[in-house]
Amino acid sequence: MRHVFSLNLLFVFLATFLFTPYLYAEPIKEPSRPKIALVLGGGGAKGAAHIGVLKALEELNIPIDIITGTSMGAYVGGLYATGKSASEIEAYLHTVDWYSGYQDEVGREEKNIRDKKYEDRFAINPSLGIRKEGVKSPKSAIQGQNTVVYGQRN
Repeated sequence: MRHVFSLNLLFVFLATFLFTPYLYAEPIKEPSRPKIALVLGGGGAKGAAHIGVLKALEELNIPIDIITGTSMGAYVGGLYATGKSASEIEAYLHTVDWYSGYQDEVGREEKNIRDKKYEDRFAINPSLGIRKEGVKSPKSAIQGQNTVVYGQRN
């Protein structure tokens, strides 16, 4: 009986010293690649040149982890962030009616029922006039409301 107890004790002793380093060792980390962020600028139609940059990065298999932009760069970056390829974005941008996209008037068929009722009730634009708070005016001369509609379609 004592012999079995000694063997069990020896087994526990060896197991403890042999496997303890594996229990408390830091996991081996594989070398990770750096995160890549792409910042796209504005520039109106010139901002479409960002598509060439996206195509080059795709050809080189360089993954983009974070994408951001301003103005046209935000438009291109937003489309890319939805999973569209650079070629799909390029094809899409050729179909957009940019003139109507930056008009303030959204067609009635694109408006929700609440906006239609509000429009029917207030024939005059309520964002222009004099209120208790002072003179009220639109946020900008051209607000580009139709760009939101284009984004919702695709």
